[in-house]
Amino acid sequence: MRWLAVGLCCLLAAPASAQSWATRELCLEQAPKVHPEAFAPRTYEEIQQLAADIPNGTGRFWRVESADGAVSHLWGTMHSNAPHILDLPEAVTTEIAAARTVAIESDYTGQTRRDVFRQNAAARYILDNLTIDTVDFGIPLDMENWIRTRLAGLGWGYDAYATLRPAAIAEILLFHPCNDFHDGSFPIQDYHIQLQGALAGADLIGLEDRNAFYDRLNDPANLDLAAAIIATYGAYLDPEQSQEAYATFDALYLSGRIAEVMAWERAFFDHRYPDGEGADWLARTNAYLLAERNETFLATALPELEKGGLFMAIGAFHLPRDTGMIALLRREGYTVTRIPVPGEAP
Repeated sequence: MRWLAVGLCCLLAAPASAQSWATRELCLEQAPKVHPEAFAPRTYEEIQQLAADIPNGTGRFWRVESADGAVSHLWGTMHSNAPHILDLPEAVTTEIAAARTVAIESDYTGQTRRDVFRQNAAARYILDNLTIDTVDFGIPLDMENWIRTRLAGLGWGYDAYATLRPAAIAEILLFHPCNDFHDGSFPIQDYHIQLQGALAGADLIGLEDRNAFYDRLNDPANLDLAAAIIATYGAYLDPEQSQEAYATFDALYLSGRIAEVMAWERAFFDHRYPDGEGADWLARTNAYLLAERNETFLATALPELEKGGLFMAIGAFHLPRDTGMIALLRREGYTVTRIPVPGEAP
């Protein structure tokens, strides 16, 4: 579920050998459909009731108009490379093609050789010998084993858990195992949108500095935050997965029911970690990835929004709630109106 929350470069998704449970059949060979049993022990009705309290929770596509009448657009992405996720609605592709500027969370197109060097330098990812023994994420042992298995399945090795920097581990976990099957062939939806904008002649910008995530999580002062993000995403490596859960997740996204996914996620953590530890991981993760970063996104976007013609594509989890982009834009005086697209809920 977290793969609506943040899109990063995912350079570390090396040899595409999936988590052993994340088979092609599980990931790709089921039609998006809501399966009520996927929400157990909650009922779907309970999830819908929880979702009703989340502001701006329905819809992926929004029109943003300034007080002077400048018009831009906001789209909530899913950081997936599955073909049915890459197949964008016509109204969305039309606005991408017409955009003056296309903005995604982070722009990883290299501008200089220094950019390329920093992005690929081993020191960006690997701990030095002086710090290896100082990193203890304090997460449950079963989750640590899931993460180690994930690292091994991508070619990093089972022991990479002790040698990769916190931001590197977090970034790997942000890259959903189901993306492995098309890695190197299909871009995730965010980069697909960026490419479409480039082909149409739009300017490209990132809403956050490309190094911000790494710089933040690799700072020893932020180890608790890194641990929370690793635990939040690591929880979804639980091998007790089902086709029904994946089909339901995709169906909710495609129908624009973002608040229902958020409510489902909270219910999952409350059930899986009833001592409150999971809710704490989730709260700290969201405070950074969804609230703090939204303010950064907004600050970058404001000059472009004043001009109009901006197409802004960010993870769908960034849209709802009082700290979401829709609320922040309205706070700044913009009129934000939902544009329903085919297949979405009313």
